[in-house]
Amino acid sequence: LHGEIGSNYLPSSYGRFNIQVRDGILHQFPILSKVFSLLNVSQIFALRLPDMDSKGMPFNNLTGNLRLDEGVISSDDLAIKSEAMNQSYYGQL
Repeated sequence: LHGEIGSNYLPSSYGRFNIQVRDGILHQFPILSKVFSLLNVSQIFALRLPDMDSKGMPFNNLTGNLRLDEGVISSDDLAIKSEAMNQSYYGQL
């Protein structure tokens, strides 16, 4: 990452980086996690009960290539893989 040192760092920053996270929990989706756990057919066929005590949405892998330009993070290939489903995202923050 590159940018001016000081208070103007984020608005002047730019660069590319990738992210790889394994065996995590997204804490912003507790209700959605429970719904998808109940609908997870592969888990039911494997005779495993859904984890209804989970405080978020557990995932196996989160990967993506990110770009930072003038304080805006964007990605075209952010992916989350979990027991319940696979998700892909693109956009800006």
